[in-house]
Amino acid sequence: MTISNHSLLKKIEEEVLKAKQAQDSSQQKQHVYTIKTLCDLILEQETESAVEAPRIVNPAPVSTLIHEKSQPLKTDDGANGDSLFDF
Repeated sequence: MTISNHSLLKKIEEEVLKAKQAQDSSQQKQHVYTIKTLCDLILEQETESAVEAPRIVNPAPVSTLIHEKSQPLKTDDGANGDSLFDF
């Protein structure tokens, strides 16, 4: 989800006003920390948009092998059948 920089800057302005109106330093620091966080959000969004999206490479089409009807192998080993267990 992308938040526009304009809306973040508007929130920063609001927090600056609140920090100026804060009665004690702890409240003021809390608003300053919020301002820092909003600034970090803006900076992170700019670096994310600067990074190029990875390219998706489609694999080359794989050719299918056509299997011809195989015929039994003829051997001269003296076997007496098609089974592996025929001796």
